[in-house]
Amino acid sequence: MAEGTRGPTDADPFVVRTGAAESGGERVRLELTLGPAPGSDRSRDDLPHGRWLFEGSDEHVHPEQEETIEVLTGEIRVVLAGDEHTLTEGDEMTLPRDVPHRHWNPTDRPARIVQERRPALRTDEFAETLFTLAQAGRTDDDGTPGFLQLAVIADEFPDDTYPTVAPVGVQKALFAATAPIGRLAGYEATYSREDVEDLR
Repeated sequence: MAEGTRGPTDADPFVVRTGAAESGGERVRLELTLGPAPGSDRSRDDLPHGRWLFEGSDEHVHPEQEETIEVLTGEIRVVLAGDEHTLTEGDEMTLPRDVPHRHWNPTDRPARIVQERRPALRTDEFAETLFTLAQAGRTDDDGTPGFLQLAVIADEFPDDTYPTVAPVGVQKALFAATAPIGRLAGYEATYSREDVEDLR
């Protein structure tokens, strides 16, 4: 376990180790707890957070960023270009920009990872927004916001992360066209953890 890192059940589930501003836009480093696999026998009751999108196992792509995952505790499964990899404590793997991939905790125990993205873009703000909405109960059971909220967020962070259900260009156009409706409906593009209680 990395120095200064606590176990997944007693650690802050989402920590920005290095933000975009601190690195001059070079990188973002996030330390995250990933809950047990959905459907596992073990409950999430001992975790201090609800499931959010960064814990999801759906295939996705980062059009403008390289991603590196380092496992601090537990186990992570990664599928990249059709090849499946299992990472355990101390392992690290870099996922190239614009290559579809998926990663998740396949076990019945929490895992702790460091995720780094280069360049930083505004991934720290993007992640905090998604985490906040999930903790406020503004997402579904998988941590996904409703479509209008998602459109507003995606329009604000157009180069961050997209599922591979449709070409990125098509999704960008759809979100750009829908985001004004979401804003009129009162959805905001960014939230911080201080907003959790107000959003509940």
